[in-house]
Formats: sequence, structure tokens, C-alpha cells
Amino acid sequence: MKKILLVEDTPSHMSEGCGFLRSQEVEVVTAMNASEAYAHLGRFRDKKLPLPDGVITDLYLPHCERAPHNNPELPCGLGVAILAKSLQIPVVICTAGYHHGGRYEWIFTALMESKFARLVDPAATPEGFEARQVDGDHKNWEEAWNVLKAEMNFL
Repeated sequence: MKKILLVEDTPSHMSEGCGFLRSQEVEVVTAMNASEAYAHLGRFRDKKLPLPDGVITDLYLPHCERAPHNNPELPCGLGVAILAKSLQIPVVICTAGYHHGGRYEWIFTALMESKFARLVDPAATPEGFEARQVDGDHKNWEEAWNVLKAEMNFL
């Protein structure tokens, strides 16, 4: 059974993500903010817990270590992704970026150009943005899982 660290600060998104991943017969370890994610990854790094097979993290998270005044404008999920990658754990960043507006476009562009990590955002296309206006606030957990599975098989 695969083990995934799911990092998500929105309770409804966490519930949906856990439900979807568990339906795929995945063991889910959760973190609600960047500090919890760092703590989990530290325990994995220190071999107190077995490494997860992958990480799915939100882009914008509260409780960033070293972030000035816990600034919600900072993409703390990138720090989580960097630490996971340093441990050679495949990572996917899953966001509902439509509500972040243009402030995250530079991240999307940098991630795509560097191939550092995949960003899954259903609102990244005009069709996705339009659907989001109708369907409400949901993340594409199936796409995030499919991308992560491909990354896990790649390593």
C-alpha cells in the first residue's frame, strides 16, 4: 500500500483529498500547515518514520517557518516541496489557484520551466476557471494522484 503525505490547510479540501486517496487504497498521513509538514518530513528524514511514497501539498499554507509574520501571501507549499525533493520523495503541488489571482502565475511558470514539481490546478485553463465558477471550490485530486503515480514510477 502506498503512503502519501497530504498537506492541506482547508478542511473541506483535506476531507475530499483523504477520501479520494483512501478510495485508491492509499495510506494518508496529513498535515494542516507548513510546520506540521516540516515536522512529518523531519521524522521521515531522521528515520523515525518510514519515508512516504509521495507528497501532495497545497501551494499557499499557513505557519511557514522563517516566514515574516506567517504571511499568507507566501507560497509555503514550495518549501514543503523543496524539503520533500531533498529527501528524494516525489511531490505534486495541488492548488485551487483561481482564488489566488495573478499572484501565483510566476510560480506556475517557474515550476513548468524547471520541471522541479508539477502543479495541478483545475483553474489553470479558461475551461477550468469557468467550471470552477459553476461547480464551486474543489481540487482535482484524481489528476494530482495520477501525476504523483507517474512521478513515483519514474523514480
